[in-house]
Parts: sequence; C-alpha cells; structure tokens
Amino acid sequence: MLITGKADAGPSLDSGAIEIWNTSDWQLVQTLTTDWYISRWASFTSPSGEEIVLLDEEGEISLWDVSSGEKTQILVDSEERDIFADKVDYSSSQQVLAFGTPLGQLFWLDIRTGERIQLLSLEEDETFRLWSNVVFSADEKYFAAIAVRYAPETDERLGTITYIFDTETWEEIISIPFNGENALDVAFLDDNRLLLAGNEGVLEVRDLQTGRLVQNFRGELYPLNMSIDPVPNSETFAISTVWTEGIYGILGTVSLWNSASGEVVCTTGVVTGTAGVNRDMDVSPDGKTLATTHGSELILWDLEQCFGP
Repeated sequence: MLITGKADAGPSLDSGAIEIWNTSDWQLVQTLTTDWYISRWASFTSPSGEEIVLLDEEGEISLWDVSSGEKTQILVDSEERDIFADKVDYSSSQQVLAFGTPLGQLFWLDIRTGERIQLLSLEEDETFRLWSNVVFSADEKYFAAIAVRYAPETDERLGTITYIFDTETWEEIISIPFNGENALDVAFLDDNRLLLAGNEGVLEVRDLQTGRLVQNFRGELYPLNMSIDPVPNSETFAISTVWTEGIYGILGTVSLWNSASGEVVCTTGVVTGTAGVNRDMDVSPDGKTLATTHGSELILWDLEQCFGP
C-alpha cells in the first residue's frame, strides 16, 4: 500500500485529498477528502493498512479510518499553538509518534492512550530554534532528530546537531554535530551507522554509539534540498537532490549509493521545471521499488533494474 497527497482536489484551495493505492496492481483503494490544501506527512498505523495518521499544513495530527474515509481522532490540535507539530515520524511497533515543533520542542506521543511526553526543548539555548527532521530507525530501536542553530542577532544559520535516542527508554544516547554547514536529512544505515546529508552536498557516515566519523563523501554541490532513504537488506541508500543551475532553473535527480565504498551505483536522469522535483521519496519495504515526485506526478523506479522506470 502507498499513500499519496493530492492538493486542490476539492472545490477550493481549502481542500485536498489523500489517495491510498494497492502497490500489487496499482489500483486506487480509497480517497480521503481533507479540509486542508496540503497534507505534509502520512503513515499507516499498522501493516494491515486499516488506519492512517496524518500531519496537515496547520500542524494538526489526526487518525483516519481507511474503509470509511473519515477522521476518527485528533491527536495534536493545531489550535494548541504552543504544541502544533512541524516534523513527524511514527513507530508502528510501539504505536508512538515523535514530533518536533517550530518552537524547538520535541515530543513522544502514544496514539492509543494520548500520553504525551516532552523529550527535549531547545528553549534553554536561544540559538537553537527548530527541528529540520525527525526519523526512526528501520527496526525502531533508535530515533534521531536534527536541531538547527541560529545566530541570535543576525538569524544566520550556525549549524546543526543531531540527537539520538534509545526508544526503549527514550533516553538520549548521544548528540552529533555536523561537520558541514547544515545537516538536511538523517537516516539509520543499520544498528551501528548513521548517515547525515548536508546542504554543501556533504554525506557523513557516523558511528551510532560514539558519533565518530566513519566515512564522508560528496554529492551535488550546494543543493537546495537533500533527502536520504536506505534500501532495505542492502548496503545501498537513495539520495534525492534538488538544486539550481543558472538558466536551467530547478533541477532534481535521485541516485543510488553504496554506503561501504561511497560510490554511486546508478542514477536517474535529471528532471527540471518545478519546485516539486523529488521533494518526496520513499523506498518500498522489499527494496525493489522507489517512488519519487515531480510536480503533480508520482514516478516509480525499478531498483532491480538500476532505475529503469
């Protein structure tokens, strides 16, 4: 099953839709009509695909029943202006959400009991303002969150720190500064290695327990955005990159890298013309298919054929 967001599906810009697709035959299973223009993030709450959890553009997090297409519960109300969500990830095994707010708070939330615990707050240091990403490891034993640091007077970015938590105790294990200018995304390669991608095109592999730099290599220079996603059961990971280049405007590509050697295994062709290029990317659980976006289009790539669409 695959979840996609669709803007402006209703009669006005105040509405949109979530589409749920069967990935075995690519038939549309259900369309959920939402009362917001853009859904920023979504996940199934269990492998059965009977329920999804959504983050909307206003910071509300809610549960939806797939069969009825109805919203069943609001977990984080966007009216709570001190709590509204910005970055979110979900652990299906524990049925908990971890989310950051634009005010620098980091929360753990049990979607069944509603229990909410603040893990960390950046308010103690006025130079830290927000979270650029939050993510669970594939086995959901660990959780990472990237904090962005700013100069108090000039608002200049001063760098990022990635915090790692043990999800059994929700205690912080380690905090890792990024050697480049800013870390844009983070992913767990395995139980021992963490991958950080930065806006200078720098990729860093770090030891998860010590934070020691294991390996670094460079992708496209000065990207606007970089997303990384490990390919299950392999030594490879996918990188989605968006950058600008003179008269060509906004460009985007996705490449597959070997995490041991740092070499590019294969790459998609460069796509141009829209700010929506490769903004979202996901690798299927079996590691065989990659889904990317290009404006209003969803593009599927066969990883077994090294990006043959």
